[in-house]
Amino acid sequence: MLVTTVQMGLLGALITFAANPLYAPHFSVTAPWGLSPLEDQQMAGLIMWAPSAGLYLAAALWTAARWFEREERGAAT
Repeated sequence: MLVTTVQMGLLGALITFAANPLYAPHFSVTAPWGLSPLEDQQMAGLIMWAPSAGLYLAAALWTAARWFEREERGAAT
């Protein structure tokens, strides 16, 4: 999970801070939403970077807590 979180965070940052839109076929579909292609890309990068990374972090912490709990129970017996 850690590797996936780092990879997703780096890609999200790259997409967010890119100076130009990176995906040319997407240029014509952002106008109905009132966004430029670059604004849409930056919003997508932020969504990929921040909230999604938080979900992976929560899942990793939950998994680690279960693992430590299991280790504790094993040591007690």
